[in-house]
Amino acid sequence: MDNKDLLTLCRYYKGENICPFKDQDKVMFWGYERQWVLLMCDHNEEYLSMYITEFSRAGYSKFEMFDHTPYTLKALLYNRFTQWNQSEGFDKWYREKYMR
Repeated sequence: MDNKDLLTLCRYYKGENICPFKDQDKVMFWGYERQWVLLMCDHNEEYLSMYITEFSRAGYSKFEMFDHTPYTLKALLYNRFTQWNQSEGFDKWYREKYMR
């Protein structure tokens, strides 16, 4: 997948150099998606596999399978969520904050 294909999978990041959002949640998600695109473009399997393993071990291997958000992006979002919150509540945060 190239950069353009990856950007079509993002809800907030569209390839800008500067975040266009003022809303704190959107700024945060823009940054996470940007990080994901960069990791995917750099083929950084080390970080991606770490995120995927963590996400799977937490029981999310089948989480929201048909919402058009790539598994690797969900895994990165889960990792970021657990860095700032308890591991519980990701489902609600994802649905109510990220997907809104």
